Amino acid sequence: MISPSTRALIATTVCATVAGAPSARAASQFDGDWVAHLFTTTGACEPNFRLSGRIVNGTANYQFGSSNVAGRVAPSGAVTVTVTVGPNHGVATGRLSGASGGGTWRAQGSGGACTGIWKAERR
Repeated sequence: MISPSTRALIATTVCATVAGAPSARAASQFDGDWVAHLFTTTGACEPNFRLSGRIVNGTANYQFGSSNVAGRVAPSGAVTVTVTVGPNHGVATGRLSGASGGGTWRAQGSGGACTGIWKAERR
């Protein structure tokens, strides 16, 4: 089983695609409440988990303790998020379209590497 810090990193990586803070940018067509379902395809991570959050102005920025999340949903729906939690790091990419979307994620932490897919839907 993967360490709790690596599991938190993975959860935060994808959660950042659906969680954001206001910025000076104009509102995005993808702004709002979203829920993401993550599925592990390789590695010793949890097999699946669910996260919810919010996109605000197409931007995701979050800092909590040693966690730093930076992400963006482009007007085309392309999603890119990077996460750093201490020495652990992860990336989630994909696309939103209308009220749903999905993509892939990968993370590297003290427990090893994991990869998977994510699917999201607007609430």
